[in-house]
Amino acid sequence: MKQTDKQTDKRIDNKQRLGVTRSAEELTDITTRGGELGICIIPLPLFRYAPVEFSLTPKELAAIDWLCFTSARGVECFFQGLKEQGVSVSAETKFAVVGAKTASSLVALGFSVSIQPHTTISEALFEELLNTLAGVSEVRCNLVYVGAEVVRFDPVSLFADTSVDYRRVVVYRAEPEIPPQESALGFSQDDSILFTSPKTAERFEELFGAPKARVVAIGEITAEAIEDIGWGAPEVLTEPDLEMALKHVLGNRQQEKETCNG
Repeated sequence: MKQTDKQTDKRIDNKQRLGVTRSAEELTDITTRGGELGICIIPLPLFRYAPVEFSLTPKELAAIDWLCFTSARGVECFFQGLKEQGVSVSAETKFAVVGAKTASSLVALGFSVSIQPHTTISEALFEELLNTLAGVSEVRCNLVYVGAEVVRFDPVSLFADTSVDYRRVVVYRAEPEIPPQESALGFSQDDSILFTSPKTAERFEELFGAPKARVVAIGEITAEAIEDIGWGAPEVLTEPDLEMALKHVLGNRQQEKETCNG
């Protein structure tokens, strides 16, 4: 098919394309919603996530004062692992999280969240925890950070020389994946690609170079990574949420219409 034919097809279906650096399985809801809004969602899986086996005894679980999560995937893998081991967390354990989706994952399991900073930056979570625990410095506190094999920020130095007994529990790992080249390179300047983490931007650059589409970052940390790569300043979602990405695309579409009509 000629390039002009492709452009004609795109005008006929009147759909903008939004690439998202996640797998199709993770994008079921947004794909349906996008279709209703005239936005075609293109999965760009640059990593796949595999659970990591871990073991916690009932005694170890009973001793945990705080469980910290920075992703919904961490919540899912952790409690699935506990279920397979036939153990559970103590009713006295408190939860601290980053992100609304992470908090919702815990609430769906019947837990309440004690600390959730307004920002999605993990450093803010652990700094708030440290400030919270400063008032009970005479009491030892057992804090466990549950998450990926590789994390952007590990607060081990933050809790050094404090009353906090800190440890990490790894429950999943990110394994590199290569999306179809025709999907990754099939975007035009009218389309957008949402990068959902610094690693996804770095991986895209490694495989394909700078995208032709509008570059959108899910949050400030990802935006900083994109600038460091050399792509320039990306557009940034006001909230780190996939539904917000659809609103962002619709907002761009409206601005373009107003510009053309003006």
